[in-house]
Amino acid sequence: MKRNYNSQSFAPDPLARLTREALFARITPEVAAQARAALYQIEQQEEIPVKKKLYIQPVLAAVIIIILCGAALAAVTWNAREFLFPTETLNAPVEKGGEPIKPNETLLSLAQPIAKTFEGDYLALDVADAINDGRSVILTWTARNKSSESLYYVYNIRYNGNYGGSGMSRNADEGFIGPNESLSSGVSSMLDFAAEETNVCEVTMSVTVLRPLFDTIHINDARDDLSNEEFNAQIDKMIASGIIPVAGDGLIETGSQFYDKPEMTNIERLIASGMAEIVETVDATLSLAANAEPIAVVIDGGQSAKDNGSYVLSVAKAAITPNTAEFLIDVLFPNREAYEQYLPYYAGKFAPIYSFEFLDETGNWSSWANNIGGGFTTDEPIEQPDGSWLWQYSATSTQLVRIPRAIDIIPRRADVQSGELISYPEEGITVVFDTDK
Repeated sequence: MKRNYNSQSFAPDPLARLTREALFARITPEVAAQARAALYQIEQQEEIPVKKKLYIQPVLAAVIIIILCGAALAAVTWNAREFLFPTETLNAPVEKGGEPIKPNETLLSLAQPIAKTFEGDYLALDVADAINDGRSVILTWTARNKSSESLYYVYNIRYNGNYGGSGMSRNADEGFIGPNESLSSGVSSMLDFAAEETNVCEVTMSVTVLRPLFDTIHINDARDDLSNEEFNAQIDKMIASGIIPVAGDGLIETGSQFYDKPEMTNIERLIASGMAEIVETVDATLSLAANAEPIAVVIDGGQSAKDNGSYVLSVAKAAITPNTAEFLIDVLFPNREAYEQYLPYYAGKFAPIYSFEFLDETGNWSSWANNIGGGFTTDEPIEQPDGSWLWQYSATSTQLVRIPRAIDIIPRRADVQSGELISYPEEGITVVFDTDK
């Protein structure tokens, strides 16, 4: 069959004029060996006209390109650096006026090589490295499906016997892993206060591996077009007909039969529903010594509190490590009357102090932390023995971009009419971290 080439879409391929061995001579012996093996598999398929030299050379060139691209991808080492600061993120174009993202080298310098494999019959965990900065733990590993069947994994990770706090994860909760597939996995988690009492953190990672017993179907965004009742009925119908419904996030939907059983674990639901069976559990235990300490903080100019008339703002706690920051802020009203007089102006729509900003010396929060969140620890102030009323605001941050020299803690309140958040820097307070420690 004659092929018509459009000059705008195609250009003469110089590789098509080369013989097979000439192509092999232009690449390394390792890639040539892989290309010969891949090409042999292609030549076994009858629809490929392998005897026509013009046809096979572009195919061979494509095979070589694919192999070289695969080798380039494999060259990216999976570890804490790649988990926290992915190559594609660092190489992403910078918006006009923006600053390029830089790795937190202070944090990455704490990485402890692990290079251990915890292996089962079906799943293997190749642990790369770990960081324990005294307040959080970062762990990276590669999960390998050693079998020729699709499996479902569920992780249970504890730190000195406690669950982790806020943080981030990648392929470290639950989901599918395909036949002979490898998943780059990682977790960054704040430690529970009980877990940080010791200098050594015992990390226990247990992975339950399950075999799906039915065919799966991806329901993706089916919920968008259905009411909750219709969606649940659809899920129940799929399960009853022997189909495993998989949500857009890759997790198995177990149906409405378990909605009133919150005490059941996901594994128990999967087994009870008859959709999967446990094939093995792979356990990994690591002892990670902390190699950093929280940096001390001092209040700017020795000022421990800021009197704002109707309330006094002070910082009860400010601690920072290479990966985390924690703040406990006191909003103290002299008496209940002062609180009630202050509240009505914002009552009905918003709390008196809606939130706080945590800005570094550049006037930004994103230049020192990838995320920061918090909230008041109680619905309203708590009466103290001296008759004052204390309202505490707790904020934490993980994945620090860098350790800031100082942080301005600025109250923000919402406008009663528009709801717009307004900052009040004149009511704020500054904490300075002793970064020379």
